[in-house]
Amino acid sequence: MENLTLIGTTAKNGTGNALNNEIRGNDAGNTLNGLAGNDILIGGLGADTLSGGEGQDTFVFESSLNGKVDTITDFVVGQDKIKLSATIFSAISADLSNIKEHLFYDTASGELSYNSQNSGADNATPFAIVAGLQNLEGDKFIIG
Repeated sequence: MENLTLIGTTAKNGTGNALNNEIRGNDAGNTLNGLAGNDILIGGLGADTLSGGEGQDTFVFESSLNGKVDTITDFVVGQDKIKLSATIFSAISADLSNIKEHLFYDTASGELSYNSQNSGADNATPFAIVAGLQNLEGDKFIIG
């Protein structure tokens, strides 16, 4: 496992290699590329572009939802995971049994949004664009 943490306040590109990488963005809008390996990509507070590349990648959302939306460019169903912070996404149970009450996915736009109050998609805060997610089945998500 190799780690890369982007520092500073301006947008940067962070690129991994063929090994398993953990790449962490700063608070600006970064572009993170994992390349090969089973990578962990953590965008931070900015509107980031996240590309895992080959391997079983995990896209982590652990920053407060501030209206800035990350874009996951290459999510592969059955291979990649989206990890949601139990602190930020606190309304979703650890076993994901209530995920469809709080997460909403628009298949046309790819927008993934969260509503802690269970009051529907209209009041949800978008946090990611994920092409190809298809649905909100729990096998795509991890709470932690």
